[in-house]
Amino acid sequence: MHSAIRIGEKASKGLQEKADRIKKDLETRREDLKRLSDEYNKKSSVMSADAKREKEKELVRKDEDLREMIRKKEEEMQKEEYNAMQPLLSELFEVTKKLARDENFTLILEAKSGVVYFNKPVEDITDKVIRLANAPKVTEKKR
Repeated sequence: MHSAIRIGEKASKGLQEKADRIKKDLETRREDLKRLSDEYNKKSSVMSADAKREKEKELVRKDEDLREMIRKKEEEMQKEEYNAMQPLLSELFEVTKKLARDENFTLILEAKSGVVYFNKPVEDITDKVIRLANAPKVTEKKR
């Protein structure tokens, strides 16, 4: 098995395990919040106005805390996924460059990210295009 495949499988397995742990933890927290909300709904009719306000504030705060935790965990997972995939992407990039050189490719494009490899003799015409776009326009002569 090629090392790039092993790197990808290892990264994927580790990320999935962590995502499963986070999902389970968040689900437990959601259930706790629902339980507190249900409890409040059952007891609210016998609570004083002050007690109701305090309990409502507590529920809102816990809901906001849960939403913030979800946002942070999603961000954390995105960073971990990026970091876990870097070795795989680096190796694939090197393999692609070797293939391009060995088989004399001029240009290799990746569907989502664009240019993966180009041979140095490929001319970059960006400056020419900019110069022509910025040049004064010649108006056509009227007949």
